[in-house]
Amino acid sequence: MGGIIWLESTKHFEARVKKALASNVRQMMTADPVTVAPDAPVKEAARLIAEHKHNRLPVVDSDGRVVGVVTRVDVLDALTS
Repeated sequence: MGGIIWLESTKHFEARVKKALASNVRQMMTADPVTVAPDAPVKEAARLIAEHKHNRLPVVDSDGRVVGVVTRVDVLDALTS
């Protein structure tokens, strides 16, 4: 007999399953994403990416419009060049 022993909350797993089984984008999207402003320092983007364990951040202007995306690789390149 086999089984699974969970050592942490299953909430994250459950959320990923719900997104995988979504039938429309609303069910799949992150409703309140972590974002960064276009004029924020690179170190701020790095902090947000590391703190929230994300791979990318939407860049949102003061009017709330998405104007781009910054990735973990973008931040690493900027910090190491």
